[in-house]
Amino acid sequence: MNLIKFLFNLIKDWFSKPISPIPEPIEYVEPTPEPVHVSRIKDWARGIEAYENTAKWRNNPGAIRSKSGPFLEFDFYIDGFNYLVDYLTRAATGKHAAYNPEMTLYQFQCVYSPKEDGNDPLKYATTIAKTLGITIDTQIKTLL
Repeated sequence: MNLIKFLFNLIKDWFSKPISPIPEPIEYVEPTPEPVHVSRIKDWARGIEAYENTAKWRNNPGAIRSKSGPFLEFDFYIDGFNYLVDYLTRAATGKHAAYNPEMTLYQFQCVYSPKEDGNDPLKYATTIAKTLGITIDTQIKTLL
C-alpha cells in the first residue's frame, strides 16, 4: 500500500509542477572566422636556396657556414633544408645571437651575406623581397 501511495504522490508532484514556457528561438549567427596566419619561413628558405644556387654546397641550400667558417654539409638535402628553416625561424624569433626579430630583411642579409665575404646584401635582399612579394624594409619577425 505504501508503494502505491508513494507512486501516487510522485505522479501528483510531477503533474503539479508548472510547465516552463517555451524559450524564444535563438537566432543563429555565423561565426566570423579567425584570420589564418601562414608562415612565410619556408618560402623565405626557398628564396634563399634559389639565390644561392647551392649545387656547390653539399646538401646545404642556404650556404650556411659553421661558426668556425667552413660551409656546413648534410647527408641529405632535406636535413639541410630543415636546418635552413630552423635557422631562419631562430633569426625571426630572436633565438639566434646574430639577429633580432626587429631587423628588416635588408639588415638580415647584411649579416647573413656580408659584403666582406664578397656578397651584395642589397641585391640579395631585393631578390628575396621580390620573391616573397614584400619590401626589403619588412621586419623578419613578420615572416613567421
